[in-house]
Amino acid sequence: MMTQILDNILGAVAMVGIFAGVLVEALKRTEVVSIKLLPIVSLIVGMLAGLTLAIGFEQDLPTFVAAGFIGGAVASGLYDGIKSVVSMIGGNK
Repeated sequence: MMTQILDNILGAVAMVGIFAGVLVEALKRTEVVSIKLLPIVSLIVGMLAGLTLAIGFEQDLPTFVAAGFIGGAVASGLYDGIKSVVSMIGGNK
């Protein structure tokens, strides 16, 4: 049973991370929200997505909101982190 719960949480983190990442990147490119606020927006989107998943699939609310928070945190730094690594490998600064 614990393995199933952990699998659900991991799946939620991955799904929320992708969703939040796409939304944050769209907001970044359209300049609707200040770039300085995007990490906070990502966390909020992640937590709301986790809440929605918990209600929709009748799962534990605090667990999935926390998973959404983690997914949003991952999404907030994912694009810039990958961009930095690629530029380091390519020699661009």
